Amino acid sequence: ENIPASRFAYLSGWEEAPAEERHALLGSMHPLVWDFGQLSSQVECLYIQQIVMRYVFKTESFGPLQDANLVSTITRILAACQAYMRAQDDECSFVSLRDVERAMMVMSWFFKLNEGKLGELM
Repeated sequence: ENIPASRFAYLSGWEEAPAEERHALLGSMHPLVWDFGQLSSQVECLYIQQIVMRYVFKTESFGPLQDANLVSTITRILAACQAYMRAQDDECSFVSLRDVERAMMVMSWFFKLNEGKLGELM
């Protein structure tokens, strides 16, 4: 894939990101914009639990801590984090399940890095 020189400089860290231009949506396009709404807290919690279970039980990161209590605890923490961020009045209020996925990736990395010793603190 060819990357324009200006974009390559940004990706390489040589200069700041170019400002993105935004244009108003044409009136004829408005009917094509969909609002899918938001998940209820209960449904979001179920999705979070599935993500947490996948990381805890299907990776080697969590070692001997692989149990339902750990899943439950992490799920409640992440659901509370999502709710807190959603309550903010700025751009931080936009949260998604991708944030949960990233949090679990980082947590798995910490557990692997410390060979399960992090679990002693939990």
